[in-house]
Amino acid sequence: KNGGIEKGLKAVLDENARVAKFGFTATELERAKQNLLTGTEKRFKEKDKTKSEAFAMEYMNDFINDVPSMGVEKNFEFVKAELPGITLEEVNALPKTLLTKENRAVIVMAPEKDKATLPKEAQLLDWIDNSGQNVTAYVDEVISKPLLAAAPKAGKVTAEKQIPEIGVTELTLSNGLKVVLKPTDFKNDEVVFSSYSFGGTSLYPLADYIDADQSNVIAAQGGVAEFSATQLKKYLTGKVANVSTYVGELTEGMNGSFSPKDAETALQLIYANFVMPRKDPEVIKGYLGNMKDELEQKFATPDPQGVFFDTLSAVMGGYNPRRLPMKPADVDKINVDKAMRIYKERFANASDFTFFFVGNFKVDEFKPLLEKYLGSLPSTGKKETYKDLNIRPLKGKVNKTVYRGIDDKAAAQLVYSGDFVYTPENETNLSAIEEILNIKLIDEIREKESGVYYIYAQASAEKLPKPHYTLSIGYGTNPGRIEELATKTLAILNDMKKNGPSQADLDKYKIETKRQLEVQMKENRFWLGSLSSSYQKSEDPKDVLKEMKLVDQVTVASVKAMAAKVFGGNLIKAVLLPEKKQATSSK
Repeated sequence: KNGGIEKGLKAVLDENARVAKFGFTATELERAKQNLLTGTEKRFKEKDKTKSEAFAMEYMNDFINDVPSMGVEKNFEFVKAELPGITLEEVNALPKTLLTKENRAVIVMAPEKDKATLPKEAQLLDWIDNSGQNVTAYVDEVISKPLLAAAPKAGKVTAEKQIPEIGVTELTLSNGLKVVLKPTDFKNDEVVFSSYSFGGTSLYPLADYIDADQSNVIAAQGGVAEFSATQLKKYLTGKVANVSTYVGELTEGMNGSFSPKDAETALQLIYANFVMPRKDPEVIKGYLGNMKDELEQKFATPDPQGVFFDTLSAVMGGYNPRRLPMKPADVDKINVDKAMRIYKERFANASDFTFFFVGNFKVDEFKPLLEKYLGSLPSTGKKETYKDLNIRPLKGKVNKTVYRGIDDKAAAQLVYSGDFVYTPENETNLSAIEEILNIKLIDEIREKESGVYYIYAQASAEKLPKPHYTLSIGYGTNPGRIEELATKTLAILNDMKKNGPSQADLDKYKIETKRQLEVQMKENRFWLGSLSSSYQKSEDPKDVLKEMKLVDQVTVASVKAMAAKVFGGNLIKAVLLPEKKQATSSK
């Protein structure tokens, strides 16, 4: 962007000069100390739940980088003992020794097309030498007031249901909001949560799509209540509470995590994001400006892989405008007021939401907080659902070739899709095809043929808005082998249709999948995903207990039957080739 290099460089150098001249403030140092202590304490609390790879990384740092391996407990003791003694004077003395002319390197990276307009060395040095001359001391604005000015009027639990088989409690609050709780001891200092309500961007016409699609991002720029996004970050210093919102195509909701000690803060954040989104015009203007700059850069110097997958997304979406890549001009069409209105509409009715909490908490102790902050949310009692926009992949056999880039590399995607009879058994057999194909493709195409940089298979079955499946195979190779390897890959698929997998490959799938399930059954996020998925799809949440049995029931015959259905559907073959191949083929 014109003038961007100068502006960006001077902004960074001005901040360096400000720190060197005036130093940090006492409140900034205190927040840094609190955050460091909180992070160290969290690791200490999880010392008996630490995974092996964390120990491996610590030992590797010790041997390779000479970083002492103190252990979590000793490290926590060290930080607690030493942190209070770090003074503002000590910290402020460091920038003067670290930010000097002698240890400086300036590297400018820009598109080839802008080469003629890039600054010369003398110009860069002039900007550097003349930066930071008029800086003033940073003023750290800290809000000392509470996040919520007044306590909301609490609701009540009006219904309670136990699902003892999976240790779940289901609550209904007086405003109609449903809460699903699973206390665990998988982690000592973690609670994860998610929520959903049907509707999303599907309820808005195409003319409002961009506003709806960007609504939660725009709302997030301003913070909540009387706190800007920056002030909110300061307020949360020393607390472990993260809340983010989303507005998807079929649903909207919130996700996040928190430490048990910060449960009330997290629920206050949820409440504030529902009823107190804050519009910050200047910050939003900056966000939209950055987005437009990035899109202009993307289209001015297109990345071959980016163009390829944008094209594939368009084909998979039947060229529906909602599946086309966003353009710079689209940013100018965003109506901030409309986006904020849509955000508020999506979160105006608590009775349509279901929340899921999984982690270290006690249900009886958690209930009053749920009643206070979720039970008080506004409700209309109205139940919404999503609209099926009928966005489907192109039918039949579709071939698409994209010519981009100058490197002698090629990529391909073979994507099968179609309607799907959504049952746990069918979903498990589709998953088996994915895993067995990965075994087979790596063995046959990568190892024996030595023909690809990478190769993978990926399968998914979705129940909403209409049951359907996709199975894609992607690989990268040199342009001369793209068709040969496509033929050999299709031969592997046809063999699975005709004969099913080998018993050896099936056994590998079962052993690995069951091992993964054993691990996942002790992870909070696995249970969060499982519960959320089962409620959204109106399935029995206890079905998660049948997954081991479902894997055992997979046979050569069942995989063969599923392969016949999957590999008989629509097929999109997308190929990425360098631009010189287009020139050659057109001669």
